[in-house]
Amino acid sequence: MRAANDAAPHATSTHVARASVDAIETDSVISMTLDDDLESEFSEFNDARDADADAAFLDSNARSLDALSALERENELFDVVVKMRKSLGGGKHRRRFTKHRNCFTGREAVQWLVASRTVRDSDAAVRLGNELMAAKLIVGVTKSAKIKFEKRSHLYSYHLGVGPGISAARYYVSTEMLAMESRMKNVRTVVDRHTAAVEALSSEHASAMERVEDVMSALKMELSVLRASVVALIAYAILPFFKTDAMALTSFVGVRMSLDSLLMVIAACAAVAVGISSLLGFFYVADLTRQSVFEGTTKRQSSESGLNAFVDDSPAKHRSTLHDGGEINLERTPSFLQASAISIQRTASRLINMQRKSTRPEDRAGPPPCVDPARWPDSPCALRFTPADSQAITQEDQLPDSMIRAQVPFEIDSDIFKGRMIVYLRGLENTPPEIFEGKARTIQLAIQGKFKRPIAMNDCVIGQCLSRPLQNLPSRWLLALCARVVRGFGEKWGIELSMPTDERPFMLAPIALAAQAMSCEYEGDVQDIEGSIIENVDARSDIFPPGTSPSRRQKILKALLRKSKKGLADMPMFDTERVWTFGFWQSQINFLSYKIDLGVGTFNLIKIMDGQPLCFCSSTRAGEILFRMEVWHRELLRDAKEAHAKAENRKSRRGSLDFRRASTKDVREALKFDDE
Repeated sequence: MRAANDAAPHATSTHVARASVDAIETDSVISMTLDDDLESEFSEFNDARDADADAAFLDSNARSLDALSALERENELFDVVVKMRKSLGGGKHRRRFTKHRNCFTGREAVQWLVASRTVRDSDAAVRLGNELMAAKLIVGVTKSAKIKFEKRSHLYSYHLGVGPGISAARYYVSTEMLAMESRMKNVRTVVDRHTAAVEALSSEHASAMERVEDVMSALKMELSVLRASVVALIAYAILPFFKTDAMALTSFVGVRMSLDSLLMVIAACAAVAVGISSLLGFFYVADLTRQSVFEGTTKRQSSESGLNAFVDDSPAKHRSTLHDGGEINLERTPSFLQASAISIQRTASRLINMQRKSTRPEDRAGPPPCVDPARWPDSPCALRFTPADSQAITQEDQLPDSMIRAQVPFEIDSDIFKGRMIVYLRGLENTPPEIFEGKARTIQLAIQGKFKRPIAMNDCVIGQCLSRPLQNLPSRWLLALCARVVRGFGEKWGIELSMPTDERPFMLAPIALAAQAMSCEYEGDVQDIEGSIIENVDARSDIFPPGTSPSRRQKILKALLRKSKKGLADMPMFDTERVWTFGFWQSQINFLSYKIDLGVGTFNLIKIMDGQPLCFCSSTRAGEILFRMEVWHRELLRDAKEAHAKAENRKSRRGSLDFRRASTKDVREALKFDDE
């Protein structure tokens, strides 16, 4: 029994194993049959027969991947050159008596690649430079640079948009896309502004039409009442001519004849009252242009009285004017009374401006120097303080006509300041060498003393203002470039600069920002102004931290002045207790040759200034003078005397003119001086 039971599992396992072997054999047979069928019906997929085709296919894929990686690498190299071109601009270099422009050295390129973290070290930068040369993105300028890229003084130049391949196409496409984006942005801005203006005009037109409808309804009612009153007045007025008919009519309606006069008076009064009311209502409601006579024009003004749209193309400060769409200003066209009021306002403004001219330092300046240039102690230059009635100058061996000697200190007593001052000019025989040694400055000016009354730091400015326009100016694009350069120089000083083409050009900045060195000390512990001025504002610890540098002082004051204008902080003041010292210097103007170098070109100021001297003028915005020093040149005197004689001739002609008998032309010529 036990043997039978033991044999049963063995037999069962034997059958299972045999069935498994049969199944495996069956699967292998089926698979072999399927393979034979596939090989017979789809012989093109046979790997054994098409091994060469598969190898060729893989080779083509590899070549495609290599081409794609090469294209990506070329794009990366292109991006590197574009970034490098923005930061590393081409300069001027001279090699073997040949002047090369718009190029750079290999050493400069390597320094930029390492500094911008494009590569890790100089060796990688040299390898990258050779790749850029192989891609024709940069080319060698000199003979030694055309072979390979090296970290040396060999000259290279950019080849963007010139070499063949994707670089040129991408360069031109990117340039055009940037230009199109800029134009589209400006177009969208203009369209949005015009859309807003049209919407405002449509809204105002709708409200005006509603008012017109109300006016028409009121007028219809008033005219109906007026017509009835007039008819009644006419009817009662003609009754006396038809006495019999009137008696019959009045007896018929039950009214006595004695009351006819009273009824006519009442009817006449009612008609007149209704008529006056109707006319007043018409003039009041129908006048859609009523507005305050002295109401100023504001941008995007949308009042119930009506709008008039126009485009203001004046560009903003410190902004590009390329494809600028301007701003939309909305204002009401003035009525007759408003135009009269505006004319009166303009006349009053002109009188106020004429009065202000008499208080401006440049308009109160004296005539050209009367001293012969051969007697000038600092020839070819001369330093003169004018107007003399606002500042008293005391110097050893005092010169006439308020002139002073350079390199010699002197006392100054002006409207708002009293102290000492000294001026150093470079290139004179008595110029101390230690003042300008190792420095590019051409003039150094120092003033030290006390203010006579507290003055806000934002109210005391320094700079130059001219009373006449400049002459013989270069082209407008060069003027705009020069103005941009000057604004770049004076951005940290808060310079207020007019365009050179203005009638009265000016350049002003707060003296606390414009001073290259400023010191605030107590009397008895002040520094000597006959040397280098040292920054020391520790006495004003309420504003500046200890050890403040000039750049830090300018930054703190600029932020403080900006906050004080908005009412977020108190305006800092120049007090009367401490001694204030200011140091100024500059290197752009050579006073001995009277030329200015702005980096974009050198200009002869004798031809441009029209007989007006350069000056250093510090005053309040109301015209109270701290000091005003003119720097004359002997070549400037002839034009200055001609301009002064012309002005005096106009004044005398105006004073001798009899306006009762003079012609219009004579009056215009006489008054032309005031307009100028």
